Amino acid sequence: MRKKPEYVSNGLINVPNITVEYRGYKIVPKRDFGNQPYLVNGCVYKKGYVITDLVCNIMPGATWSHSVIEAKAMIDTLHESIETGKDFWELHRVKQGLMEWEEV
Repeated sequence: MRKKPEYVSNGLINVPNITVEYRGYKIVPKRDFGNQPYLVNGCVYKKGYVITDLVCNIMPGATWSHSVIEAKAMIDTLHESIETGKDFWELHRVKQGLMEWEEV
């Protein structure tokens, strides 16, 4: 059976005390969600993850993700952006399928 992570308080809510390493970066729970977290397009988000070098958020625009899986995809997009010289946000929107919605 999979063990649930220990939770620690960030001063307002409890967050999982985990760190996931991926391609040289650390994926950690977003620590600054409060009792009234983010409202985005009518959805309330109480948890999220940031990608850090354990000092600061390394993603463009201090972006956070909804899951570890999404965070890993964002790291892959960041690497692709660096390797190809393409804009991170353009690549990210394409991978999310947002460009398809704009055409509809």
